[in-house]
Amino acid sequence: GVCRRLIEADRKVSLDEFVFYTLLEAHLGARAGKPPERTLNSLEALSVGVGQLLALLAHAGHEVEQEAMAAYSAGQKQLYVQLDDLIPRAKLSQNGVSKALQELKCLNPKLKARLVKAMLAVVLHDRQVHDAEMDLMRAACAALDVPLPPVLSSV
Repeated sequence: GVCRRLIEADRKVSLDEFVFYTLLEAHLGARAGKPPERTLNSLEALSVGVGQLLALLAHAGHEVEQEAMAAYSAGQKQLYVQLDDLIPRAKLSQNGVSKALQELKCLNPKLKARLVKAMLAVVLHDRQVHDAEMDLMRAACAALDVPLPPVLSSV
């Protein structure tokens, strides 16, 4: 609605705007608090969306491409699923990540837990949690309808 149009008015969506809108939709959107309409039992089918989410996290915490690739790889190892190579920062679409989060919300609880573990591996790869990573973790966990991992709850 109106909020989305305001955010997109300047034809670019900042990371803060993305986080804000994702949290807004997760808590107040039409589907807030409702279970997904279907349950998905495969991460492989959503590997493109998983790759987009992990890439956004990797780039949020690492300015240097090789460091982002290492963080992305750390996350991929937790999934036991083959993902495409790290999407370059300039090619990442926050609309794509939003759509991916909507699809990933349909994962069964066990696969959501594995996904959150992979996200956490990306964030903690360098043993630092940057503000942008923390904000993205909060937004992604809210969108997936899962709790924030306890290790990050106190950050």
